[in-house]
Amino acid sequence: MTNSLFRLGSFRGAAGEVLPWKVECDSLWQADWEALAEIAVSLLPDFGTVEGVPTGGFPFADALREHVTAGPLLIADDVLTTGGSMVEHRDGRDAIGVVAFARGVVPDWITPVWRLGGSPVPRSQ
Repeated sequence: MTNSLFRLGSFRGAAGEVLPWKVECDSLWQADWEALAEIAVSLLPDFGTVEGVPTGGFPFADALREHVTAGPLLIADDVLTTGGSMVEHRDGRDAIGVVAFARGVVPDWITPVWRLGGSPVPRSQ
């Protein structure tokens, strides 16, 4: 586990883009995921099942499972940059989504707990 949630440098995103900073969710503890789940539940409609996007979404999905009632599938992930992983995991199914951190444009079916400023990909000059 790293000590820093936000890291500067050069990082490759899941879609292959080069990013100047990243959110290091491996630095979060179980209690952090539980707190994020509590916040998320206050923003979301009821949901019936939860799936995590491999592998970053697993801790968030685990924390959200205690809040399952009835309703659609909820897909959870740690960080959204392009949204590609969420769309791929949804695979055309009727679902809603939640991400702990959004650093890019968020599709209408996904609710971010935290929206981070800045461009997801460095702007060309």
